[in-house]
Amino acid sequence: MKKIFQIIKNRWAEYVIEILVIIIGISLSFFFNNLKESRVERKEEVKLLESVHENLVTDTVALTNQLKNSNIFIKGHEQFLSPEIDTFPADSILRYLDYLVTYTSFQGRDIGYEELKQSKSSTIIRNRVLLQEIIQHYEHKYGIVKEWNDIDKNFVLNDVLPFLSENMKYRAGRFLYNDVETTLKLLKQEGQFKNMVKSGAVFKQIIKIYYNKTLSDTRVLMKKIEVELEMLK
Repeated sequence: MKKIFQIIKNRWAEYVIEILVIIIGISLSFFFNNLKESRVERKEEVKLLESVHENLVTDTVALTNQLKNSNIFIKGHEQFLSPEIDTFPADSILRYLDYLVTYTSFQGRDIGYEELKQSKSSTIIRNRVLLQEIIQHYEHKYGIVKEWNDIDKNFVLNDVLPFLSENMKYRAGRFLYNDVETTLKLLKQEGQFKNMVKSGAVFKQIIKIYYNKTLSDTRVLMKKIEVELEMLK
């Protein structure tokens, strides 16, 4: 035992150095491993954000197109309620009638968002504020647009179409309903048909408001993602 203590006493400095070398080696191993993992996560973060950004670009195009359609449909509804409707060309009246039974739809392109949800986004996306804004955008803002589109769609399918199918006479032609005579007759009455036209106009005006708001918010979110990507690269 004394011999062991004597050896340790004589070589303690050597043992301390060996222990320090081992500790430093382990620490460096952990450091480089964490560095490697961090680089992998940063590449994954860039990939996810780029995918979300690409989807948002596509969504701005879709929202812009649906806004144009909304403006056309709203104008058609307004023309229907014009006191001079009976002086309009027959083709215009029938076109407005087609607008009455048409609804818009918007489905955000969410491939990037789905990839983000399936990843370890809680650690990969370091900008917590940006992550929450992305989640809010897809889960809430797009959700409101879909909700109002569904309201308008159900109104058209469950109220307007059955009413027109029951009241319109069959007339051959290129429009869904080609009965100008019945259309003008119904518009002269203060009843169900005019209320439907008015309700349809209101629904589409509300949808237009949300399309505009969502388009603006989408562009803002795109800019924030672009700034974040610049910092990561």
